[in-house]
Amino acid sequence: VAVGLGVGALGDAPTCVYLELENNSPLRAEWRILVRNEIEVELENWVEIGEPENEVDAHQARVVERKIVDIAPRFGALEPGQRQPVRVKYAHGEVGAHWLTALLSVKEGRSVRLELGGRTTAPTLRCLDVGPANPSVAVHTLAPVPVGDAEPPAQTIELRNPTDFAVRYELDLQGVEDLNADAWDFPVFTCVERTGVVPARGGVLVNWVFQPVEEKTYECDVGVLLSPTEEDADAAAA
Repeated sequence: VAVGLGVGALGDAPTCVYLELENNSPLRAEWRILVRNEIEVELENWVEIGEPENEVDAHQARVVERKIVDIAPRFGALEPGQRQPVRVKYAHGEVGAHWLTALLSVKEGRSVRLELGGRTTAPTLRCLDVGPANPSVAVHTLAPVPVGDAEPPAQTIELRNPTDFAVRYELDLQGVEDLNADAWDFPVFTCVERTGVVPARGGVLVNWVFQPVEEKTYECDVGVLLSPTEEDADAAAA
């Protein structure tokens, strides 16, 4: 399960993401969360991940030791029907991308791998958080639409600005145009707001219309190009 921790500037307040655990079984469930570098992690729990590279282990060890990513609580027990929130805190004290692999393990039950990832930027860098997981390459899944729907609803993708500067964005829709051309020039995907400005510490919703012409999964890449706003460009020139 991919868990996005977002993007923040160096020195920002920590980003907190909450996961909710629920026991939907008729039995009491004991659980714990382990990170990859912990000694008590049994090897078989990580077999599906494959042999890690040394730099991966070193990175994750640093993330844990410096509490760049901190998970609490790490263990507990849930009665049938009981719920438990788990906080994942990402500290923006070091510039760079940070990721951590964790394992949610239920005693005598299933285990779920968690991939936690976020990014911290320099305070002067313009960037956007495109979510929902990987800070640089995000996968957004639109809701399914019946073939032949003449007026499908608009669906939104949020662009969030974690910086103190307004950012102008422009979407590179070449992939969308190619996909539509392959669909007999029918507008399978239509982007309503190709360009715009995301205010400092704010967000904008980009509306998309999905109108399939056949029963299949459609996929395409959309790039996000960033530039200063006109006001910032004029101030820099002055």
